[in-house]
Amino acid sequence: LEARKVTEKDENKQTIIFTGIARREDIDAGNTVDSDRIANPFLKIEHEGPDAEVGKRGWMAKIIDKVWPF
Repeated sequence: LEARKVTEKDENKQTIIFTGIARREDIDAGNTVDSDRIANPFLKIEHEGPDAEVGKRGWMAKIIDKVWPF
């Protein structure tokens, strides 16, 4: 199984991806599966946009933050 939820705010985009394995007999008539019936669940969150770039600071900026944290 794989489910995706994409949200966008301003220039930022967030994608939440959920994956897992379910048996055919655990899928009901409404095409849904109870969460306790999913094996190997995995959740991944991806960020795109200006806010995602903030976390990718260079080595010089990291040193300056250690010496002068203001």
